[in-house]
Order: sequence, then C-alpha cells, then structure tokens
Amino acid sequence: MLNVNKLFSTKTLLFLIITISSIVPLIIWPYGSDYFYYPKILIIYFVVLLALFICFMGYKNRSIEIKFSSEFIAVFLFLLLIILSTVFSQFKEQSFWGRPLRWEGALTYLSYFIILYLSYLCSCNIEYIKMIVNCILVSASIISIYALLQYFGLDPISRDSIRASWAFTSFATLGNPNFLGSYISIVFPISLFLYLWNCKRLSSIFLFISSVLTYSALICARSRSAWVGVAFSMVIITIFLYKVIIKKYKKLVLILTALIIVSIGLNNFHGGSISAKFDSLISDYKTVISKSNEKSTAGSQRIFIWSRTLDYVFERPLLGSGPDTFEKVFKMSPEEAKFHFESESVYVDKAHNDYLQIIITMGFPALIIYLIFLTMVIFKSFSNIQKKQYDIYTICLLSGTIAYIAQAFFNISVVSVAPLFWSVLGLLMGSNNINKNRLLYI
Repeated sequence: MLNVNKLFSTKTLLFLIITISSIVPLIIWPYGSDYFYYPKILIIYFVVLLALFICFMGYKNRSIEIKFSSEFIAVFLFLLLIILSTVFSQFKEQSFWGRPLRWEGALTYLSYFIILYLSYLCSCNIEYIKMIVNCILVSASIISIYALLQYFGLDPISRDSIRASWAFTSFATLGNPNFLGSYISIVFPISLFLYLWNCKRLSSIFLFISSVLTYSALICARSRSAWVGVAFSMVIITIFLYKVIIKKYKKLVLILTALIIVSIGLNNFHGGSISAKFDSLISDYKTVISKSNEKSTAGSQRIFIWSRTLDYVFERPLLGSGPDTFEKVFKMSPEEAKFHFESESVYVDKAHNDYLQIIITMGFPALIIYLIFLTMVIFKSFSNIQKKQYDIYTICLLSGTIAYIAQAFFNISVVSVAPLFWSVLGLLMGSNNINKNRLLYI
C-alpha cells in the first residue's frame, strides 16, 4: 500500500527540484514555432503547481515542515512589488504571462520564488544538496557535449528559421549563445570547486570531466558576459579562500593545464575566433571609455541600448511598465536601428542588463529590494566562511551565484536559465542556515 506521508514529503519535493534544475534545461521541442522557451515554461508551471499541492498536503499531514529565514522578507516584498507592477501596468496581460518567446511575466516570477523556496526546504539535508548538485552537473555535461558538437558544425536536432543560419554556433538546448553562457557561468564554478575539494577517486574523475566539459561549453558559447562573470567569481572566492585553495595545488595544476589545452585547441579550430572575441571585449571597453559613437559590435549595441534605456528610468520609477514589457517602452528611429543593428526592422525587447530591466519594467523599489535580498544571502555566506562555519557546497553554490549575478549586468534573464539560478540560490540560503563547524570533504 502506498505510504501517503512518503508521497507528501521533502523527498518528493527533492525529485521535483531535480526535475526543474536538471531536466528542464535539457528540454527542446523542435515541432512548433518556439523550440526552447515555451516547452520549458509549461513544464515549470506544471511542476511548480504539483509542488505546491505536495507542500500543502505535506504540511497538513505534518510530513513537511514549513520554515523561513530572514531573507524571505525581502523575497515577499519583491513579489508584492511585482504584483503591484502588474496590476497597475497598461499591458496587464503581457505583464502577467510575459512576452511570447520570453514568458517572464509575473506568473513566471512567482514560479521562480516557489522554486527558490522549495530548494530552500530541500537544503535541510546536506545529502539532498549533494543529489541536486550532482544531477545538475550530469545535465550540464550533456548540454556541454551538445554545445561542442554545434561548435564543430554538427547538430542532430533540426533548427528553426531563426537559427538555421547559425553555422558553428553553440547554443545547445538554451536557445542562444549568451543564454548558454549564463547557464554555464553557474555550473562551471560549482563543478570546479567541487573537484578541488573532492577526496574520492571516482567522484574526482567525474568532476574533472564535468569541469572540462562545462569549461569547453563556456569557451564555445563565446559569450563575453559569461567569461566576465566566471572570472569575477573566481577572483572573489580565491581572495577569501586562497590559503585553502593553495593546498589543493596538485589538482589545481592538473585542471588548469587541461583547461589551457582546451582553450588553445578550441581557439585554433576556428582560426582564432575565441581570442578575437576576447580582443573585442577589450576594444569595446576602450570604446566606452573614449565615449566613441562608432557602430557595431555586440558590445557597442549594448551600450546604445543602455544609454537609451536611461532615458526611460524616471517615466514610471515606482512600479515600472510591468514585468516583461520592455519593448513597449523602448523606442528608436529606423535610422538608429539601421546604424546600430544594420536593420530597420530590429526591435529591442530586453535591456541586456538585468538590473536596468528591473528598473524599467518593475521600478526602482523592486531593484532595491532585489539587491538587498542578494546582498543578504551573499553576506551571510561570506560571514560563515570567515567564521569557518561552512562546507564545500556553500563555496560552490556561492561561486555559481556570484558568477550569474555578475554576468547579469551584461545579459538577460530567460526561462532557460533563471529557474536554475533561483534553485541554486535557494540551496545556498539553506546551506547558509545549516549549522556547520567543519569543512565537509565529499
């Protein structure tokens, strides 16, 4: 006979979180007009609804303990502001559901917060965190292999009209090279730090392979925002833990050697395209510093979008225009579109800066609360590290979180990646609140 208490328990929630963080990123449905985003958001809605039912029944049967930490006050305020932004938006339907091909309306943000909370509940058990992280790394390794195949010009899955001409371009199951980059920016630091701390031979081999594969996908994506995010995260974590990391010098030398070889090999395959992309990062930086108005790299296009976006920040500063309604606000003339994007028919539906996006679509108070929330979580993590009350999962989850937050300054939130970020953030919150007094070697 089926044990009802087991069905409505955190073990069931664990399976659902694994589904969202590991299975959903793999989903691609090449039979409609939207291969990548709509199929993912439908599954997310279904899983979240099922999880809410399980939570309700589990709480009723006392098999699930409902708990909160102080950071959730900021989460609730953020959600309240999103709801108010939707209610008072001129574009209520789009604010609620999100724009087609994006689907990041109020309902999606509500789903993100539920994912955050469910992950937080599952983090009460360190073994649950381990299971979720391992599943994420397996999923990321599969996605990375697919990205490598695309980089070498092989793609077993038929492409839609938008991506049909993207030769030797890696986007895997995420839909865009930048989205692949933002996804890998979360996963690669997690894999790398787990590898450095791991003491078991078989686990170390798996984590070494996972680190090399995810790094390869990071390179293949050629997403400069992801490169910046990962580099920033690595520097910050190394500053705080250099005394511990230096003791792992043998593993560090091995993995760095492997990553250098991968970088050189992938760069040479396309005649230096990776190094050229890196050079463009420097040239775009010089363009910004010199305030040049010359057209056309992706970086200068972003700068144009940011500068134009700043013109709208005080139009609706309290509640914005409504979630996922950026294209309703952003305007440019055909001449500007032709100059900056080489096409008069281009339209911009995201600010290409997650924080500017929040200001325009949800208002200044929403951004302030969001930043306060992130600061609370990160500050608690570093506080635990300084007190030596942490384990390796605190470190790896923190590194992935910082990398994503940093790259979001140049990128956008999408349903292909954001659920993983909110899940990792929930696990980090739970990890911060587990009382630890020693490093955990896995």
